[in-house]
Amino acid sequence: MGNKKSNDVPKIRAIEAPAHERFREISHAEHRELRDILLGLYAAFEKRNVKRAATLFGALCDHTGLHYAACQRLRWAGHHG
Repeated sequence: MGNKKSNDVPKIRAIEAPAHERFREISHAEHRELRDILLGLYAAFEKRNVKRAATLFGALCDHTGLHYAACQRLRWAGHHG
């Protein structure tokens, strides 16, 4: 997963790349971040590392927002964000 921030997207020169290509690159970068979070969650569950799992679940909610039902329930309950 590394130390990437969610705003670390591939740098594409707007002059050379059409909008659809820039969108694809950004979308792929965001999906790779989600993949890394999910793989980290899997490893944390396997190791029974609750603290790491909670941190990664928070990151998952930050990235997916209200698209993920469990994140919605946590936010409505006042536990996150």
